[in-house]
Amino acid sequence: TNNRQGTSPGKVFDHSGKLCWSPDGQQIVCSYGEVDQEEDNKPKPEKPVWKVQTWRFSINGSDRTRLPVPDTDFVEDWSPDGQWFVTSSDRHPPYGSGYQLYLMRTDGTEQRRLTTEGLNVHARFSPDSTRIIYTYQRRGYTNLRMVNIDGTFQKEFTSDPNIGPDACWSPDGKRLAMVVHDWPVGPDGRQTLSDSSDGDYRVEVIDADGQN
Repeated sequence: TNNRQGTSPGKVFDHSGKLCWSPDGQQIVCSYGEVDQEEDNKPKPEKPVWKVQTWRFSINGSDRTRLPVPDTDFVEDWSPDGQWFVTSSDRHPPYGSGYQLYLMRTDGTEQRRLTTEGLNVHARFSPDSTRIIYTYQRRGYTNLRMVNIDGTFQKEFTSDPNIGPDACWSPDGKRLAMVVHDWPVGPDGRQTLSDSSDGDYRVEVIDADGQN
């Protein structure tokens, strides 16, 4: 990224990973992980597959600090009020596929489990920091869900097309933009997406209460 002095783009961190901005736009958090290949190759891994480090640094790459986020967790988002991280965690079986969402302070304290089953990723705080949307998957079923930061479940967004991999809030918190697609049905009667040209991928906008 260009810094404020307008110099050429340059490296600000030594690893790629899951990224999020601080609310003031002056810092970046990066969670990067390494896979335990021996564990990952097992039919049913017996411990977490991912070993994760989470770092915070300024937008020019200085002031690097490793954060006390559990090494099973990827930071998905930083709340707009600056108080919370939401993480996707590999600390529960089935390891490597049963990711659960956690809320925690930015120093890793006051951890609160938000989800209990399935695979849960792509979590995003609402602009008022009170709700989180995320992608939920279970046995081939995908949808968008919303949870309050106190852990109470709020709603699931259902649609005839399937929800795609990500969604985002409007700045006023009143609407959501989401990727959706249709499921082509093959000759064998099974739903399948063989490549990006299938499924009529598109972005749709919906009210945050699930209407319109």
